[in-house]
Amino acid sequence: MGDLREQLLKAKLIDENQSRQARKEKRQKRKKVGAKVLAKQAEEKKKAYQEKLDKEALQSRQDALVKQVEQAEATRETRLAQIVETTRIQSGLSGSTKFYFIARSKVIPCLEIAASAADALRAGQLAIVEKPGSILEDFAVVPRDTARKLQEEAPELILFFNGS
Repeated sequence: MGDLREQLLKAKLIDENQSRQARKEKRQKRKKVGAKVLAKQAEEKKKAYQEKLDKEALQSRQDALVKQVEQAEATRETRLAQIVETTRIQSGLSGSTKFYFIARSKVIPCLEIAASAADALRAGQLAIVEKPGSILEDFAVVPRDTARKLQEEAPELILFFNGS
């Protein structure tokens, strides 16, 4: 506190008499209040500070946990997208048969596929899945094994699968 008084004196915001008066009032207050009360006030301040630190530590742990969960979800989504992309069937699907199914957005899109691919979808040999992480609805046709794997890990991606 002496430093602040000195700075105020140098800046000529207070004069020497005001400085002495403030010191005198502080001593009188200390005498009047007593050491026990001052110790109690100091203990309360210390306790409040410790509570603040504990709250900040708890918030930090919660933030780290949220970040960890988000990172795990992103990793999961990337892994599922990779599974779909590597196993999707691209050749032999083109055709004139319209195959309708219900998307997650409750829209009924159709794929124009070959009759043999439509039969395989109905028989459960193939499945229609939504590509994970795609902003627009993007669909892929995958084999039964991939559909079963996705059904266990992310059933929300399966749009049409007639396999049991």
